[in-house]
Formats: sequence, C-alpha cells, structure tokens
Amino acid sequence: MNTRVAAAAFASLAAFALAGLAGDTAKPVPHPRFDDKGTLSWSTKLEDAKTAAKASGKLIFIEYGRES
Repeated sequence: MNTRVAAAAFASLAAFALAGLAGDTAKPVPHPRFDDKGTLSWSTKLEDAKTAAKASGKLIFIEYGRES
C-alpha cells in the first residue's frame, strides 16, 4: 500500500476495532457509523487502538470503507 492510499485510509473513513475487547470493558465504544449492538469496542484513531490493544494483549482489526 503506498503512502497516499494509507493516508487517505486513515484520514477518511478508517475505523479501527479491537477484536474481543467488548468482554474486557464495562461499556464498549460504539461503532462510528452504525449500531453494532456493542459487539466490539471501536476506535477511529490508530494510536488509540494500539494503546488499547497493547493494554489488553489483543490484536487490531482494521475496517476500511467509504462513507455512504
């Protein structure tokens, strides 16, 4: 992935989720675009996702799409 595509992905509609984090927190952060019924805890900033993943020993799931 080139730098321009990566920048566009992170600047526009990239949403970062931590798989399995819902069980680790009292109230998961909701999805930024739709109601996922609290399945995962979502983050729209990579650094926030990295910090939470490191603290919980989990991996980061990256969802990328376009705004509808």
